[in-house]
Amino acid sequence: MKPSANIPKRQPDSEQDDDEEDDEHDGEFDEDEEEEDDEEDDGQDAGRDTVVIDFDQYSKSAWHTLNTSHYSNLSSSKQYEASWDAFGEVTGCINAIRKKATAQCSYGTKLSALETLRKIAKTILVGTNTLGHEVRKQFQSDDCLIDAMREIAQSMTPEERLRAGANNLDNKGTLLSKLEWVQSEADGYCIEGLDVSDVVALLRGDPEEAE
Repeated sequence: MKPSANIPKRQPDSEQDDDEEDDEHDGEFDEDEEEEDDEEDDGQDAGRDTVVIDFDQYSKSAWHTLNTSHYSNLSSSKQYEASWDAFGEVTGCINAIRKKATAQCSYGTKLSALETLRKIAKTILVGTNTLGHEVRKQFQSDDCLIDAMREIAQSMTPEERLRAGANNLDNKGTLLSKLEWVQSEADGYCIEGLDVSDVVALLRGDPEEAE
């Protein structure tokens, strides 16, 4: 199956240059490391309500795939052909987060998962080369990111959702405001797979507005 028809390329809002793009992303996510983490998790379910898992490595891996990996150094035609492989790597990061951020995890783990998934959504939206453009189009028909975010938000208590939405640890905007930006950009591109409106509603304290 080949990438779908054209969608206009749009430039991202500069005010959102607030996270992983400012760092140097010089490594890909190591699948062996994930397997080791899984082994360490065995038999430790009882402590999951207090342990905080930091998922930031996944956002860096997704950013690297679309911006500094060997895919991004290819010609435009080769980037087009490689877009399905790159898409698979990005969705692999998303699915790994979803697997680890279960309902039994701590608030801190769930917050890290939401923040990281939001960063991945932004990385997908701001891509300007052929690779980024084609990967973005593939999220027209793939809901893995919004399904993961919705599932995590729904597993939170109402108080935790409000607290997460108001989180402004980096002093560059709350999680809720950044997700509203994602929603606006996704609407502009008509990318249903990045429609975070349900998550925005949950973090606002309006669960009835979420499907």
